[in-house]
Amino acid sequence: MRTIKRYSNRKLYDTVDKRYITLDQIAELVRDGQDIRVVENQTGQDLTNITLSQILLEQEKANKSNIPKSFFMNLIQRSSTSVADFWKKNVLTYFDSEEKIEQNVDALVAKGDLEQEEAAQLKSEIKSRSQTFRQRLDELVEARVQAVLGALHIPSKAEIDGLRQQIKELNAQLDELGAASAKSGEE
Repeated sequence: MRTIKRYSNRKLYDTVDKRYITLDQIAELVRDGQDIRVVENQTGQDLTNITLSQILLEQEKANKSNIPKSFFMNLIQRSSTSVADFWKKNVLTYFDSEEKIEQNVDALVAKGDLEQEEAAQLKSEIKSRSQTFRQRLDELVEARVQAVLGALHIPSKAEIDGLRQQIKELNAQLDELGAASAKSGEE
């Protein structure tokens, strides 16, 4: 996990690269799959969620984000619920809303408010962003699961499958040795 310290002058310092860093650079780290933690330098208070919220705010201000308003509305309405409930109600709902967005785009084309070519381009971008979002979400969930399994010293499915394969190979070698030994004993 990459730790970023926030100083009283609001500057952010990346402890891995040993340099000051901007919110945009933090956003890029997150997009690249880096797990980050932002802490107040003097107190050690975790400021990660606040910093990530600032990044979203700055992206919205600069119109760099196309997150639907309903996502933010749901986030605020359900801010007192658990993280798991939030994901079920908001992130998974986002994928359902992808279909609704496409229907709305088709309705705009039918009304003549949007050209067919623009609609196709918009649908393509929605699909691309959704796929990227799903991939990143899968990667984050997988990383968290692996971290928890590792912390609890529980082997992952891949590790168990690897061990099963090794056992299978060893059994095959033992069978070969047993057959060779039996054959040499007959002679």
